[in-house]
Amino acid sequence: MYTIALSTAHPCKFSKAVNDALETMEGYCWDDIIPDDVRDLLIGKEQRVMYIPQADAEAVKKAIIEQVS
Repeated sequence: MYTIALSTAHPCKFSKAVNDALETMEGYCWDDIIPDDVRDLLIGKEQRVMYIPQADAEAVKKAIIEQVS
């Protein structure tokens, strides 16, 4: 079974960078900004990130098909 997430610039997309930048700020809590379903994906699940250099639907489709084939 595959889960494919196409992301925009939500803070959870850059979770480590966001957490590193904000963790010392008073009142900051990662659990307050990350959705539960995303947290479930980040904890204990394998993550593979694929960079697609162009914003093109056909390029995304091709990359996904290549990965799951």
